[in-house]
Amino acid sequence: MTNGECDREASDGQTELSWTVWPAARRPWVAALVVVFCVGFAALAWQSLGSEWYGVVALIALTCALGPYLFPTRYTLGPEGVRVQRFLHSSCRLWSDLRTCFEATEVLVLCPYAWPSEAGGDAGPRPPRNRHRLVARSLVLDLADADADAVRAYVGRKLPLRPVSELEAWLKTRR
Repeated sequence: MTNGECDREASDGQTELSWTVWPAARRPWVAALVVVFCVGFAALAWQSLGSEWYGVVALIALTCALGPYLFPTRYTLGPEGVRVQRFLHSSCRLWSDLRTCFEATEVLVLCPYAWPSEAGGDAGPRPPRNRHRLVARSLVLDLADADADAVRAYVGRKLPLRPVSELEAWLKTRR
Protein backbone atom coordinates (compact mmCIF):
# COMPACT_ATOMS: atom_id res chain seq x y z
CA MET A 1 0.00 0.00 0.00
CA THR A 2 1.50 3.28 -1.02
CA ASN A 3 1.27 6.40 1.07
CA GLY A 4 -1.43 7.69 -1.28
CA GLU A 5 -3.51 4.59 -0.65
CA CYS A 6 -3.07 5.06 3.10
CA ASP A 7 -4.27 8.65 2.85
CA ARG A 8 -7.20 7.63 0.68
CA GLU A 9 -8.29 4.94 3.12
CA ALA A 10 -8.13 7.38 6.03
CA SER A 11 -10.52 9.76 4.26
CA ASP A 12 -13.01 6.96 3.46
CA GLY A 13 -14.82 7.47 6.75
CA GLN A 14 -14.58 3.79 7.70
CA THR A 15 -13.45 2.83 11.15
CA GLU A 16 -9.81 3.10 12.03
CA LEU A 17 -7.96 2.18 15.15
CA SER A 18 -4.76 4.04 15.97
CA TRP A 19 -2.38 4.45 18.88
CA THR A 20 1.07 5.82 19.61
CA VAL A 21 3.91 4.03 21.39
CA TRP A 22 6.85 5.96 22.80
CA PRO A 23 9.21 3.78 24.88
CA ALA A 24 11.43 6.71 25.92
CA ALA A 25 8.48 8.48 27.51
CA ARG A 26 7.69 5.41 29.62
CA ARG A 27 11.19 5.40 31.13
CA PRO A 28 12.61 8.94 30.96
CA TRP A 29 15.69 8.18 33.09
CA VAL A 30 16.75 5.41 30.74
CA ALA A 31 16.08 7.69 27.79
CA ALA A 32 18.29 10.37 29.36
CA LEU A 33 21.07 7.82 29.82
CA VAL A 34 20.73 6.73 26.19
CA VAL A 35 21.01 10.33 24.99
CA VAL A 36 24.06 10.93 27.22
CA PHE A 37 25.65 7.74 25.84
CA CYS A 38 25.03 8.86 22.24
CA VAL A 39 26.51 12.30 22.80
CA GLY A 40 29.45 10.83 24.75
CA PHE A 41 30.16 8.28 22.04
CA ALA A 42 30.03 11.00 19.37
CA ALA A 43 32.43 13.14 21.42
CA LEU A 44 34.75 10.16 21.86
CA ALA A 45 34.67 9.48 18.10
CA TRP A 46 35.43 13.14 17.40
CA GLN A 47 38.29 13.25 19.91
CA SER A 48 39.89 9.91 19.09
CA LEU A 49 39.60 10.12 15.29
CA GLY A 50 40.56 13.78 15.08
CA SER A 51 37.66 15.20 13.08
CA GLU A 52 34.31 16.61 14.13
CA TRP A 53 32.74 14.87 11.12
CA TYR A 54 33.34 11.47 12.72
CA GLY A 55 31.46 12.70 15.75
CA VAL A 56 28.59 13.94 13.60
CA VAL A 57 28.42 10.66 11.67
CA ALA A 58 28.49 8.67 14.92
CA LEU A 59 25.70 10.80 16.40
CA ILE A 60 23.55 10.46 13.27
CA ALA A 61 24.10 6.69 13.10
CA LEU A 62 23.22 6.18 16.76
CA THR A 63 20.16 8.42 16.52
CA CYS A 64 18.87 6.50 13.49
CA ALA A 65 19.55 3.14 15.14
CA LEU A 66 17.81 4.17 18.37
CA GLY A 67 15.03 6.11 16.62
CA PRO A 68 12.24 3.62 17.42
CA TYR A 69 13.11 3.95 21.11
CA LEU A 70 13.76 7.69 21.28
CA PHE A 71 10.87 8.88 19.08
CA PRO A 72 7.16 7.94 19.05
CA THR A 73 5.77 5.32 16.68
CA ARG A 74 2.18 5.65 15.43
CA TYR A 75 0.20 2.58 14.40
CA THR A 76 -3.02 2.83 12.39
CA LEU A 77 -5.26 -0.11 11.51
CA GLY A 78 -7.67 0.72 8.71
CA PRO A 79 -10.14 -1.18 6.57
CA GLU A 80 -7.57 -1.70 3.80
CA GLY A 81 -4.38 -2.24 5.78
CA VAL A 82 -1.92 -1.27 8.48
CA ARG A 83 0.22 1.87 8.58
CA VAL A 84 3.27 2.29 10.82
CA GLN A 85 4.86 5.74 11.10
CA ARG A 86 8.29 5.74 12.71
CA PHE A 87 11.13 8.22 12.99
CA LEU A 88 12.12 9.09 9.40
CA HIS A 89 10.18 6.08 8.04
CA SER A 90 6.61 5.17 7.23
CA SER A 91 5.32 1.84 5.94
CA CYS A 92 1.96 0.46 4.87
CA ARG A 93 0.80 -3.11 4.35
CA LEU A 94 -2.48 -4.26 2.83
CA TRP A 95 -4.51 -6.85 4.73
CA SER A 96 -4.51 -8.95 1.54
CA ASP A 97 -0.68 -9.17 1.75
CA LEU A 98 -0.81 -10.55 5.30
CA ARG A 99 -1.74 -14.17 6.05
CA THR A 100 -1.35 -14.92 9.78
CA CYS A 101 -1.05 -13.08 13.09
CA PHE A 102 0.92 -14.43 16.04
CA GLU A 103 0.10 -12.89 19.38
CA ALA A 104 2.32 -12.55 22.43
CA THR A 105 1.82 -10.55 25.62
CA GLU A 106 2.37 -7.02 24.31
CA VAL A 107 3.12 -7.70 20.64
CA LEU A 108 1.31 -8.84 17.52
CA VAL A 109 3.36 -10.19 14.61
CA LEU A 110 1.51 -9.85 11.30
CA CYS A 111 3.09 -12.33 8.87
CA PRO A 112 2.91 -12.40 5.09
CA TYR A 113 3.46 -16.16 5.28
CA ALA A 114 0.85 -18.89 5.26
CA TRP A 115 0.74 -21.20 8.23
CA PRO A 116 1.82 -24.75 7.21
CA SER A 117 -1.50 -26.37 8.16
CA GLU A 118 -3.57 -23.95 6.07
CA ALA A 119 -4.88 -25.47 2.87
CA GLY A 120 -5.87 -23.61 -0.23
CA GLY A 121 -4.42 -22.37 -3.44
CA ASP A 122 -3.95 -18.76 -2.31
CA ALA A 123 -2.47 -19.50 1.09
CA GLY A 124 0.71 -17.62 0.17
CA PRO A 125 4.35 -18.46 0.74
CA ARG A 126 5.42 -20.71 3.61
CA PRO A 127 7.41 -19.18 6.49
CA PRO A 128 11.22 -19.29 6.35
CA ARG A 129 13.18 -21.47 8.77
CA ASN A 130 15.06 -18.52 10.16
CA ARG A 131 13.21 -16.64 12.94
CA HIS A 132 15.04 -13.38 12.21
CA ARG A 133 14.06 -13.46 8.55
CA LEU A 134 10.45 -14.16 9.48
CA VAL A 135 10.32 -11.20 11.88
CA ALA A 136 12.16 -8.90 9.44
CA ARG A 137 9.57 -9.55 6.74
CA SER A 138 6.64 -9.32 9.14
CA LEU A 139 4.97 -6.31 10.68
CA VAL A 140 5.36 -6.10 14.46
CA LEU A 141 2.74 -4.11 16.37
CA ASP A 142 3.68 -2.95 19.88
CA LEU A 143 0.59 -2.97 22.10
CA ALA A 144 2.20 -1.38 25.17
CA ASP A 145 0.22 1.90 25.07
CA ALA A 146 -2.81 0.59 23.17
CA ASP A 147 -6.13 -0.96 24.07
CA ALA A 148 -4.76 -4.45 23.44
CA ASP A 149 -8.16 -6.17 23.43
CA ALA A 150 -9.54 -3.75 20.83
CA VAL A 151 -6.46 -4.18 18.63
CA ARG A 152 -6.62 -7.98 18.89
CA ALA A 153 -10.33 -7.94 18.03
CA TYR A 154 -9.71 -5.66 15.01
CA VAL A 155 -6.84 -7.79 13.71
CA GLY A 156 -8.81 -10.97 14.47
CA ARG A 157 -11.52 -9.84 12.03
CA LYS A 158 -8.90 -9.60 9.28
CA LEU A 159 -6.41 -12.42 10.04
CA PRO A 160 -6.38 -15.71 11.94
CA LEU A 161 -4.83 -15.22 15.41
CA ARG A 162 -2.40 -17.85 16.66
CA PRO A 163 -0.39 -17.98 19.87
CA VAL A 164 3.32 -17.31 19.43
CA SER A 165 4.05 -20.69 21.07
CA GLU A 166 2.77 -22.40 17.89
CA LEU A 167 5.30 -20.46 15.85
CA GLU A 168 8.13 -21.32 18.26
CA ALA A 169 7.25 -25.03 18.16
CA TRP A 170 7.02 -25.04 14.38
CA LEU A 171 10.37 -23.25 13.99
CA LYS A 172 12.04 -25.83 16.27
CA THR A 173 10.83 -28.68 14.06
CA ARG A 174 12.15 -26.97 10.91
CA ARG A 175 15.80 -26.76 12.06
